[in-house]
Amino acid sequence: MTNKELTQIVADYGQYMMDYIGRSVANPQDREDILQEVWLILAKRGTDKIDHDKLCGYLRSVAKSAKDEFYRKASRSVFTKDVADYQTT
Repeated sequence: MTNKELTQIVADYGQYMMDYIGRSVANPQDREDILQEVWLILAKRGTDKIDHDKLCGYLRSVAKSAKDEFYRKASRSVFTKDVADYQTT
């Protein structure tokens, strides 16, 4: 995928994806982080094997996975911090 293709996808789907993620993520900073992760995943994987008629569904699927991973990582870091705080007291 070229930068031009990715730029075009971001321009075409950016607001839609922000709204889609916003339906299940209340924190604006988290929404932006998750959306950024979606674009990074798309840049890494490319769109060569994606049917462009189904790109919107693919982006939603990537967003759901990115959101789940984002909160999985966040929950682990909170748990680790709580355990560390408990051990020091």
